[in-house]
Amino acid sequence: MKKIIIIIILFLVLIIGFYSITGSIVDNTVTGKCIDTDNGKKIYEKGITKYTNRVYNYTDYCVHPGKIREHWCVLGNMAIRAKTLRCPGECIDGACVK
Repeated sequence: MKKIIIIIILFLVLIIGFYSITGSIVDNTVTGKCIDTDNGKKIYEKGITKYTNRVYNYTDYCVHPGKIREHWCVLGNMAIRAKTLRCPGECIDGACVK
């Protein structure tokens, strides 16, 4: 019984670690091709990530002056991933400033 609990705990730790490294998938409803106006995980450009046939979108934004919430396409442009990243300098209007 203890081995099963340990295995489950290790599995959960791995899952949590994976998402903290890669970012979480915020939208994986396959209803169109994902597009990102700044072409990927680029913290120095404000981008908008969305599906071609959807009205709503995910815009990169500053969490506070030193962090940005970045969105980008993954899984062959079939899902949107997001992660809060640290800016080397400041974050202003959805982009890090060099």
